[in-house]
Amino acid sequence: MISKLIPLVLVASLAACAPTGRQASSAGADGTTSSTASGTTDSTTATEGSTDSGGGGYTPSYAASQDCDAQPVQKLIGTKLTTSVENQIKQASSSSKTRVLKPGEVMTMEYDPRRINLILDEQGALTALRCG
Repeated sequence: MISKLIPLVLVASLAACAPTGRQASSAGADGTTSSTASGTTDSTTATEGSTDSGGGGYTPSYAASQDCDAQPVQKLIGTKLTTSVENQIKQASSSSKTRVLKPGEVMTMEYDPRRINLILDEQGALTALRCG
């Protein structure tokens, strides 16, 4: 029974990910609107600060926020993670989010440029600090 459902589930998941060719419209924070259809972008209003180069690329909604920079906090590797250390890392790296990863924990692979990952060892000390 299950072996008959596997192809159905695979086809359904592929269909859900396929481009539909439908037109979507979005409005930016500066009042510009753009429409997307089959990978093309048409900006209807060009204003100062607009990053649309007419190349048809996708601009994620978080592009205007501050991206993480892990370089200034690398000196904290080896430090035991506490709430105050985590807040210091968040502020110094310009991150809006943190994710603590302990040994053996499963992590998702989505990339978030606003997040800093705090990788710990068994004793709770920082072994790596990476953005994403």
